[in-house]
Amino acid sequence: MSNKILMSLIKYIFMGVGALMLLIAINVFMNNIKFYANSTVTVGTVKDNYIEYQTNNANNDSAMQNHMQYNQSNTSTQNNIQKIYYPIIDFKMNNGKIYEFKSDSGEGSQYYYPGNKVAVRYMTEPHFQVEIDSFTSMWLPLILILLLGCVFTGIGIVMLYIQNKRKKLIASLKRTGRKVAVVVDRVTLNQSVEVNGRYPYQAVAVFKGQDEEIFEGSEFYSDNLWKRPSKAIIGKQVDLYIDRNDPDKYCMVI
Repeated sequence: MSNKILMSLIKYIFMGVGALMLLIAINVFMNNIKFYANSTVTVGTVKDNYIEYQTNNANNDSAMQNHMQYNQSNTSTQNNIQKIYYPIIDFKMNNGKIYEFKSDSGEGSQYYYPGNKVAVRYMTEPHFQVEIDSFTSMWLPLILILLLGCVFTGIGIVMLYIQNKRKKLIASLKRTGRKVAVVVDRVTLNQSVEVNGRYPYQAVAVFKGQDEEIFEGSEFYSDNLWKRPSKAIIGKQVDLYIDRNDPDKYCMVI
């Protein structure tokens, strides 16, 4: 896929990913509401912690090792190893049975200790579900998904807005702007934009005539060009359309 096509699609990719995340957030929210309506709150007891070791090692593709740890005083001296603690909790259900579960919410530092009392919310119908009854366990994942969805959707919308605004400006300049002849002096890379490790090209044109509003030698930059222009463009005269009220608004026809 060429960078030009990718640039034209990337805004829709952002909006698509963002919309999907927003749909997931809505689904999680509805499930949480149903869970709250059909669940029972009780008190559980922390039995221990399940520790997950996350290793940040560029030379090790197997960067994660799961491990059940019962010695809470054990610490790692390696700076590239991080521990994630998942509390193991048991509680008594209304039918008198004792149920033990591992929380899906982990902490970077140990928050729950054996013997701690924890509020637990569970339901048995239409399916069994149990969670720690806390804001972090119930609502933090939803908030993170919602924020990511808004960010991705917002980036896509802003990109689409900027692109459409530029298209309208170019159409307006060609229709009502002042036409000036300029000469392409060189081709350069626009290093402020990068896609797939590549920078787009820009033709730099110089005004060499006489004009009351434009200084001789003034430089003008074309829009981004994802295909490298041929050397024949150097020294070629091209049309420049300038806004009659704002000379900083212009477009170059390559």
